[in-house]
Formats: sequence, C-alpha cells, structure tokens
Amino acid sequence: MLKFSFLNLFRNKSRTALSLIAIVIGVSAIIALVSVVDGLFGEVQGALSQVQSIRVSQKNAPGPYGNLEIEWKNKLDGVQGVRAAVPIVVGVATSIDGEYSVFGQTQVIGVDFTSAQKLTASAVQLAVSAEISEGRDIRPGETGVVIIGKQTKKNLNKFLNQSIEINGKKFKIVGVFSSGSALINSGLVIPIEDARELFNVGSDRMNALFLEVNNPEQEKRVVEIINFRFSEDLSAVSASDLSEQFGDVLGSLRLLVAAVAGISAVVAGVGIINTMLMSVIERFREIGALKAVGWTNSNIMKMILFESIMIGVIGGFLGMVAGSAVAVLLHQTFGLTAAITPMLLLEAFSFAVLLGLVGGLYPAYIASKADPIESLRVE
Repeated sequence: MLKFSFLNLFRNKSRTALSLIAIVIGVSAIIALVSVVDGLFGEVQGALSQVQSIRVSQKNAPGPYGNLEIEWKNKLDGVQGVRAAVPIVVGVATSIDGEYSVFGQTQVIGVDFTSAQKLTASAVQLAVSAEISEGRDIRPGETGVVIIGKQTKKNLNKFLNQSIEINGKKFKIVGVFSSGSALINSGLVIPIEDARELFNVGSDRMNALFLEVNNPEQEKRVVEIINFRFSEDLSAVSASDLSEQFGDVLGSLRLLVAAVAGISAVVAGVGIINTMLMSVIERFREIGALKAVGWTNSNIMKMILFESIMIGVIGGFLGMVAGSAVAVLLHQTFGLTAAITPMLLLEAFSFAVLLGLVGGLYPAYIASKADPIESLRVE
C-alpha cells in the first residue's frame, strides 16, 4: 500500500510540488526565525551572566536610557555597598569610515574611565559584558581612542593602532574586546568625553550609570535601596534581573515569530487538502475499482492518508534543510547567531507531518465513503 500511495503522489507532479513548496516555506520560516530568536536569547543570557553589575537609568525615560545630571554619580557613590558608579553615554554610529548605515546597527558606548579606576573588573567588562582579547584598556583622561568589538574588527578588516572614523571623527584602535555575543562584538567603546561630543550630550550629563558592588551578595540590597531612596527619579536593575526581563520579552517574541511563521504553514495545510481532494476526484473510478476487488473503506482511507502524510514528511525534511541553510546565511551575512537545536528541528518536522495528516483527513473520508458502483460510472 505504501508503494502504491507513493506512486499516486507523483501522478500530478506540479500540484504535489506546489504543496511541497508551501510546506518547505512554512517549516523553513519557523526554523530560521525561531532559531535566531533563541540564539539572541542565549547570547544575552551568556553576556549578562559574565558580570555582576547594576544598571541605573532615568525612571520612565523616553528611550532605553534617558538623560541624567552628572550629580547623580556622587549620590550613588554614597550608597552603602557601592564600590564605584561609572557614568556612560550611549549612541549609535550612523557612519563608520564614511560608510553610512541606514539601520545604525553599531552601538557606541562612552565610558567614564576615570571613575572606572575604582573597579575590580575592567570597564569594558562592566559596560559591554566582554573581555579585552587584544591590545589594552583605555586610560583615564585619554581621548580619541577606541576599543572595537571582534565582529567590528572582522567586518572592517581593522587592526590595532589603525584609525577608524566614527560619525566623521577619527579614533585610534587601542584594543579589541570579545564576547560570546555577536551582537555585543559588533559594538564600540570610547571615552565618555568623545561620546558626549559625538552625540551632543552636555559635559554635565550622562545617559546612565553602571555600578559595581563591594560584595555580590549585596547586589539585591543595593538595588532595593536605590529604587526606594530615589524612586521618583531613578530605576536600578541588576544584571540577573535584566536577564530575566529580557528572557520574558524574547519568550513572547518567540511565540509571536512562531505564530507568524506558522500561518504560512497552515496555508500549506490548506494546499494539501486541495491537492488531495483534487486527487480523489480524479481517481474516483480507480477508487471504485479498488473497492470492487475487495479494498475496504479503511484501506482506501489509509491510502489517501499515507499520500498526504508523505507530503508532510518530504516537505518537513526539505524545510529543515532550507531553514538551517537560511539560519547559517543570516549568521554569515548579519552576524546573527542561530540556535538550531534538535528539539527545534523535531518540533518543526512534527508540525509538517501533522499538517499532512490533518490535510488528508477530509479527502480520505470522502474517498472511503465513495460508492463503488457510482464511482465506476464516473467518466
């Protein structure tokens, strides 16, 4: 019966091919998009787990950080348990070496390296959760220098002591930082004085601060003190809390992405129903003949279901290959890390098989109920 079903499947190659293409698109979209979201989640989790720090920003800020007066640094330095409060200015490089980016993907973080002298960890580790893999850190009071991410170095083919132009201003590369996150590795770290000039931030202003505590066990307590004492102006969050919040957001995004990609797969399921119905209608005489020689309703139903399930199996397999290829292409082209896990592949493949099964139920039922005498009369 399986061989018979397989041969029937390719009687109308163009119709079967259209159903397969729809399944492949749906499955590959699920794998590619969900794997990128999972990869991003893994990167952020890994980066945030490398450092014990607290981020303090303006409460109810219009953007991700806000705009704070520099006096807040002294107030936070005075909070019990805080070793150092390091101001930062955050912006986006719209042009690097004269090449403009429409999407502004390169984040630039300006760090107050003078305040960072009190840190036990490096300022780069605190600001971007990364380690310096080449060169050196930026010295207090130094300007016109930059530490670039590993991915930025690769993209621009840059080396230590070479120059790089950021938003029209030249910087000397003194170091390269490396993280487990391709997103972080695409960034730049410069002195806060240069960042203020690049992004038109006053010398008495900053976007946020990073705090290092004397003891990791004090982290939660320090966050509570800041959020209570400065509740009207500031918002403090620890790296662990930030990781949890980001995980919740990405979890919701994963469901949304899977749902959007799943819509195309459901459309493919409708295509399977159409393909199998047309196949049943065209083969009414054949079905009648099979019943006349002893095939039962159950045999007919199984034959049609085998055909529709095979569409799901073949489409699911090809979709896994295509989806994995797209994910790899996204990584090579945009530096996006895709987490292609066996569980994700199994889920996507199972979904394709389920679509094939569900898509074949109604056509199989119609075929099984066909009257053999009436079927043989069909021209």
